[in-house]
Amino acid sequence: MKSRRRGRLGAAAVAAGLVTLLLHPVPASADSPSCPSGYVCTWTGTNFTGDRKEFDARNTETAFDLGDHSHLVRSWANASQSHWWLADAVEGTEYLPLQCLPPGGSTANVLTLISSRVDSLFRLDTCVL
Repeated sequence: MKSRRRGRLGAAAVAAGLVTLLLHPVPASADSPSCPSGYVCTWTGTNFTGDRKEFDARNTETAFDLGDHSHLVRSWANASQSHWWLADAVEGTEYLPLQCLPPGGSTANVLTLISSRVDSLFRLDTCVL
């Protein structure tokens, strides 16, 4: 009984730490990614390498399916005027937010723990939930 309780507490502590890590906005990276103005871009490699995919954030779309980049995003950049989140689509239009980028932000190395779950991008007014 004690080991089961410790396992639950350990899992809860890891989950709490993960939520804290994932929900904080990510500052701009020192690297300079090439992403057109008004777009959010994802790459399959770290440091903005590998296959790049561009999402036009100038339109009224509030979410994008990553398609062939699902579960492969290792770096990304936000060259739009909105806050965008890497997310796991849970059901329909519900998303589990994983990592946020403010306008002009970029991340050169998305944690594998996050990358393995990402299948969507969605827009919110802030990086604070």
